Amino acid sequence: TTRGFVVTDTGGVKDDIFVVDTTASASNSGIIITAGPTQTGALFELDSSGGTLLTKFSDEGGLYMNIASTSALAIDNGSGAKRFVFDSVSGIMTVNSISVNSDAASISAGSLTTVNAFKIQADALTTGNALKLLSTATIVTPGSMFSITNNTMTTGSVASISATALTSGSVFSIT
Repeated sequence: TTRGFVVTDTGGVKDDIFVVDTTASASNSGIIITAGPTQTGALFELDSSGGTLLTKFSDEGGLYMNIASTSALAIDNGSGAKRFVFDSVSGIMTVNSISVNSDAASISAGSLTTVNAFKIQADALTTGNALKLLSTATIVTPGSMFSITNNTMTTGSVASISATALTSGSVFSIT
């Protein structure tokens, strides 16, 4: 049934706020959570056994994660190989290419004409690297560790890296 389990509000008009759809259809959602018209609290929240917020979806659908982990956000390729990992302890994001003939990361600015296509601003950084590219494999011809192409940008910069407080380390490092 499309209404296998339903929770409604307690107002005069009983509006659905949580519906579980048990039909196996290509055009439906299994679970629907509907925000109230003036809701400001989370749509969905996961808490620890001690009541600490772990993860939530805001009333506007934004994802928030409160976690200190070397794999706070990890995406695998379906075979267990990590492709994207964000370490919330150190703030390091790792992107691993899927095959030897693909880009590990690509930024496309489409029809951007007046702002930065790629910008890193780390003005409070005092040690370390604002941007570091590390290859653990051999890059063979044709290929490059870092490539910037500007076809139509007329104002602004294709790439901008800023670290005005940096006293040790480098603004840009390729190893």
